[in-house]
Amino acid sequence: MRLTLAYLATLIVMLTTSCTTTKSRTFDYDYLFINKQGIIQRPLITDLEVVKQKVKVSKTYNDVTLSEAKETIMGEFMQENNCDLIVQPYFSSSTVGTSQRTSLTITLTGFPASYKNIRQYEPKDSAYLLPRAYINNELNRPWTGGGEVIPQKKKSPAGIVLLTVLLAGVIAAAVTK
Repeated sequence: MRLTLAYLATLIVMLTTSCTTTKSRTFDYDYLFINKQGIIQRPLITDLEVVKQKVKVSKTYNDVTLSEAKETIMGEFMQENNCDLIVQPYFSSSTVGTSQRTSLTITLTGFPASYKNIRQYEPKDSAYLLPRAYINNELNRPWTGGGEVIPQKKKSPAGIVLLTVLLAGVIAAAVTK
């Protein structure tokens, strides 16, 4: 019985700590909820000129985190397209890593946009502003009382895999008795 448990423990340690090449892919949209409090002293109004054709930039980085790669590729995208911001940025990434080196390939697709006709706010510009309920997205998200989004919990399959391995070991130990 002790030999089986020792074998099972060794097997679990080997499975969870073995050196292999890992591959992962992520896809997400980058969005920003801006909720700042304070006094706006001189609001500005601007027109946004958006290019009608989507642009795609793909780069490979070594030994960087996903957030660092996103920041870097956004800067390179804006420099290459001579724009001020990216409308509807879509990131896709692929990671290949070993114990010595990690390679991250990230692709950014979006519409380059530039600010034009920057001017001081005038009361006539209020017709172009969106209603507050639309800006705060109050109709499409859960309400928490404080205007914050309730975070959704992501479930990892690692717990189920570990439980299955442990259950298989217990069954194997019971069968060998």
